[in-house]
Amino acid sequence: MTKEYKMNERVKVVGEDVLHCSALLQDADVVFMNNVFEFFVNDKKAHAALWNFVKANVRKKGARLVTIPPLDQSLQEAGIKMQLDDWVKRIDVKIPFTFDEGENEDYEMIAFYQIL
Repeated sequence: MTKEYKMNERVKVVGEDVLHCSALLQDADVVFMNNVFEFFVNDKKAHAALWNFVKANVRKKGARLVTIPPLDQSLQEAGIKMQLDDWVKRIDVKIPFTFDEGENEDYEMIAFYQIL
């Protein structure tokens, strides 16, 4: 996709253990996280440690964080309590097109944040 749209110079897609990516997270302008940790972390303590690692490393002021599902939902479903208002501000984004009934559920799960 990045080659097709000539974005190879500007976009880096990383499929790596997040614990090995602290420098990348610290320097990123945009971090996209889809279904973060839900499917491969069963231990609540390990799950919380991963989220704390992300929060500690995605700190570049003004950077964007895009998550599916929204942070509060991911954390709630994992039973993790984490203060978000000292880290991110949710950005409301209007989807610029309409769908037939029930088709926009996936898009409604996309959440955009600005790092504070």
